[in-house]
Amino acid sequence: MIVATYPMPNAYAALMKASNGKGVTGPDGSYIWARPKDPKSVLVAWPKVSEELEVYDPLPTTTATIAESGKLTPVG
Repeated sequence: MIVATYPMPNAYAALMKASNGKGVTGPDGSYIWARPKDPKSVLVAWPKVSEELEVYDPLPTTTATIAESGKLTPVG
């Protein structure tokens, strides 16, 4: 499993736009989206946080479980 952080101004709004609103609300107000063509990679963003997290694992069910678990938190 890999968890990466990418600097991104307005990450929450950008992720909502990229997902066309097809993501889900997660813990602590996060927004979670798995690209349909790459479910091994799940993106997570929080309101007012300028970073986006990516969770990658060869098993798509693992990435979704981690992203929705509440164990990820924004830094800062």
